[in-house]
Amino acid sequence: MSPLEEAGNDQLPAQEGAEAEMARYGITRVPADIFHYQDYRYAKLSDALAQAKRDANTAPAVFE
Repeated sequence: MSPLEEAGNDQLPAQEGAEAEMARYGITRVPADIFHYQDYRYAKLSDALAQAKRDANTAPAVFE
């Protein structure tokens, strides 16, 4: 039986304790976007775009 099945809900028991601690100290959770480009992760879209553009500018030219 998995920890989720044992807990009988969507949260692991350890998460329940973390939720209680968060509530006790007034800590909130907010969703955050992560942008993936190649093998890297960026917290800001502008950083991912800047790297992609740098890569596009250094790509070798294809000759016909």
